[in-house]
Amino acid sequence: MTTNKKTRVWWWFLLAVAVLSGLAYYFYSKTWPDLEKALIGEKVSPVEQEGLSQESVAVVPMERQKISPLPPAEKVIPPQVTAEQDYCAKTERDLADFLQYLNEKKQIRRLLPGMDVPVRFRQIIKKLEARPPVPGGEGIDPKIVIQNMYHFFRVLNRKDILLIKEVIRSDQDTLEATMKMFYDWLMLGDECPDPEHVRPSLPVLYRYTAFFLNTTGGRAYLYRRTPSLRLLVSYYCLLIINEADKTGKNYYGVDIFPFINPLIEEISRYPDFQFQSEYISNLNKMESYYSEKRHT
Repeated sequence: MTTNKKTRVWWWFLLAVAVLSGLAYYFYSKTWPDLEKALIGEKVSPVEQEGLSQESVAVVPMERQKISPLPPAEKVIPPQVTAEQDYCAKTERDLADFLQYLNEKKQIRRLLPGMDVPVRFRQIIKKLEARPPVPGGEGIDPKIVIQNMYHFFRVLNRKDILLIKEVIRSDQDTLEATMKMFYDWLMLGDECPDPEHVRPSLPVLYRYTAFFLNTTGGRAYLYRRTPSLRLLVSYYCLLIINEADKTGKNYYGVDIFPFINPLIEEISRYPDFQFQSEYISNLNKMESYYSEKRHT
């Protein structure tokens, strides 16, 4: 009796183990893979969702979080440089390079013991600006003729004049480029910075150009120079007076129209000029400008 009872208990125990094992297998093979997919963020198909238990459905899927990269370091953006500012800086740099080039030439250094060319250049410019010539009135006051004829000898000393002559003599091969560089620098105007106040003002520059074109003393200076230098100085003087006319600043009323055609003819006989076609083209435009002005 006792033996049969123990036997029945043993069989019930085995049956319970079998049932629990089946349930565990079913739960593992059906529910757990879906739950695992949900936990790692994978999508579960509707068919698979049917096998999820009520408890597993309540689990909120975890999204895979992307680690955002560190924000890029802030770039320091330099201030924008306008074309005008760039032109101002380039022109100033060209002049500084030219003066430094002169400063390294032995024949120039011989005339400037103990002083650099840039320093002497500033001194000469200041002297010329402080005592400009009189660009008109020679027919009214004969004193003006004498003053203009000896203008540079009165304003500059002997060493200054010797230095200028040496620079012109030693720089013949690049005379055109040098003249253009000086013209560009002189015409920068108030729009370009001049912290050392070296550049002469446009009214002073106008007086010198009118002096060379409109006075006996000024023209005498030019005709004592080489033909190439005389033509180039005359050309740039016409450009400056023409600009003064256009802006209403030709205060002495210098009439440059009679000078234009003779200068065109002379420059046309100098094929060695590197910028000959440019000179002639600009002079032709200038002549057309004054011709139209005279007929209006």
